[in-house]
Amino acid sequence: MNTAFRFLLTIILAVTLAGSSVLTAEAAAKFDYKAVDLKKVMTPQQLEVILNQLGAEGWELVEINGAGLAILKRQK
Repeated sequence: MNTAFRFLLTIILAVTLAGSSVLTAEAAAKFDYKAVDLKKVMTPQQLEVILNQLGAEGWELVEINGAGLAILKRQK
């Protein structure tokens, strides 16, 4: 099972389990998720350009994991 899939599965499980409790506004918000393979990025400058472009589209960097994937989210 790849890391991005595990991450999304964990989020779905957490939201499902929290369904009966009071949620904060951010926890109740709906998000889209995106994984970017950083192994295709050659330089720090290229990474900066990519992240700035995605940020301009509303994407927020959540993490860069050990598998070389940048996980991003944006509110629906």
